[in-house]
Amino acid sequence: MNFEFDAKTIKRLFLLVFIGSVQSILTAGVRPPTIKRLVFSIHHLGKELHLLDTLRINNGWFVIETFKFYVGEIQGVTNGKCRKLSGVTLVDLAHAEDREILIRMPTKSRLDSLVFTVGIDSLQHREAHFLDDLDPVKSMYWAWQSGFIQLKLEGQWIAADKTIEPVEWHLGGYRWPYNTANSLALPWVGAAYSDSVFVAIDVQSMLSFGLQHQPRKIVSPGKEAFALMDVFVRSGWQFGALNNR
Repeated sequence: MNFEFDAKTIKRLFLLVFIGSVQSILTAGVRPPTIKRLVFSIHHLGKELHLLDTLRINNGWFVIETFKFYVGEIQGVTNGKCRKLSGVTLVDLAHAEDREILIRMPTKSRLDSLVFTVGIDSLQHREAHFLDDLDPVKSMYWAWQSGFIQLKLEGQWIAADKTIEPVEWHLGGYRWPYNTANSLALPWVGAAYSDSVFVAIDVQSMLSFGLQHQPRKIVSPGKEAFALMDVFVRSGWQFGALNNR
């Protein structure tokens, strides 16, 4: 079977082949973005916590009933330049799926560190759309205080003499001088080679300090909420690799 092409058709075919070749060259070696899964793991003295665990604290016992907090934003830092990797997320000890954050990054990017905003900053408070994890149905919003609760921890304190007191710490506040949103940076070295990376947070310091020095009930912004939130942010956050699941 013979095929005959006029000059116009040949020119068109040549152009299509040329475009395809250029696209192949441009896309050579470029891989799709990598999805990293950050899994928040709450610990006490190195042991992973679950709701209703009983912890030995300050010559007494603490039964943890609620523990959740906001991660306001995560940024990746490369050579001093930051880029946003995720928005506001509510981390909740009650649900495994609520302790995970997915971040997307190109495979060729080299991150030096991740910067976490622990809590929600003043701008996010003022511009909140009350959707998703910022929905008031999550029970993390003070209607009377006009602001979000950054961290909620509830439980039962059992003293050495067996007396029992409820503990209700609703920590928040975004106005000076008691702005409870904080930032911390964790080096990304060693964490980049796993699809799943855990962020371990040990609450021993927070519980010990709070039960020894703070009221059993904190439900409004102020110096007590500010001090306790500060201890939480400085509670030895660190990265570690998880086996891919």
